[in-house]
Amino acid sequence: MATEKLMELVADVLEKNAEYYESLESERVTKEKEAQHTKASTLAARISETVGEPLDEELVDKLSAVDPDIHGLLERTVGSMENVDSLGGVDDSEKVAGLDGLPAEDVRFLSFVNS
Repeated sequence: MATEKLMELVADVLEKNAEYYESLESERVTKEKEAQHTKASTLAARISETVGEPLDEELVDKLSAVDPDIHGLLERTVGSMENVDSLGGVDDSEKVAGLDGLPAEDVRFLSFVNS
């Protein structure tokens, strides 16, 4: 009978130990998912600003499950939209070419060609 009692005590200790480690793992997974969701929400906000349309919560959940490499690629892609190089602005210089000062026959010919 003492052996049975000892076995029950060992089983109780093992069960409590398993419950303890399971709770630790559950907390770790929960914190990791919260961190991924926060990171995905930030990325979704940046994507939303770039695209001009709000992203729904389902897409944010999908972004939180994405591989970190793909997440980094998306961050770099969205980040590159902020620093777009200017291709130039409106030129304020005077008009160089025009019909002013041309002979009448040249004006008629250019009007014919452009029509």
